Amino acid sequence: MANLNQFIYTAADYKITLLFNGIGIPLQTCQDFSSNIKTEEEDIFAIGQTDPIGSKTNATTYSGKLSAQAGEILTFMRLNGFANTLQIQGAVIAVVALANPLLSKIFSGVNVTSEDLNIKAKDKQSLVEMSWKAVTQS
Repeated sequence: MANLNQFIYTAADYKITLLFNGIGIPLQTCQDFSSNIKTEEEDIFAIGQTDPIGSKTNATTYSGKLSAQAGEILTFMRLNGFANTLQIQGAVIAVVALANPLLSKIFSGVNVTSEDLNIKAKDKQSLVEMSWKAVTQS
């Protein structure tokens, strides 16, 4: 069996940075990051045909979620004069693979679309989860 360890990356192999309003935040307590890249496809029909004659893509959308410790996110927001993460507009999220830059992704034009603060009794942590949409990805 081949040893394919060079293709296996753990969460410790990545660094996530949020950049907005000229300020960069290396998210040191990020618990979860997910991204979704989706293309909208449209079937093309013609008069006299019941089946589509083709299919074309319309647009690509970029979205996702990230969560981090409430203390890190909310303290940063307050210290910089922001009431909540919904004020993050036109930002950049950089997901950098430290061992292999080819795996890095940069999402630009990021707007935070929702913020969820999760505090649970007897829990050891409190998290802020942010949903986001981006204009481009490179």
